[in-house]
Amino acid sequence: MEQRKWYFNHGKNSETFNILYDNGRFMLVENVETREVSFGMCDCFNTLFGFPVRWSCLTRAEAVELLIRLRKIDEKKPDLRQIERERWGYTAIDQWSGMIDALTA
Repeated sequence: MEQRKWYFNHGKNSETFNILYDNGRFMLVENVETREVSFGMCDCFNTLFGFPVRWSCLTRAEAVELLIRLRKIDEKKPDLRQIERERWGYTAIDQWSGMIDALTA
């Protein structure tokens, strides 16, 4: 399994994360030590602010619940699916579902 480190304290310390899902835009990671799950945009990983607070340090069950809610929101916007497919090659619904699958497999 691919792993990445999140450095902090001016690079003196780090935490290791297993990459559970990565589509090049969004990623889902699991802290190796705490087993807490976080997700967000790939380019936010290992930055000062990181992933959204409400999408960080979750149990698997909490993450799945949140991802289901995000998928339900996007299901209300069918007109965006074609635009998303053209732009990214997948939809937000595909993305959230892929993360749910990674957590429940």
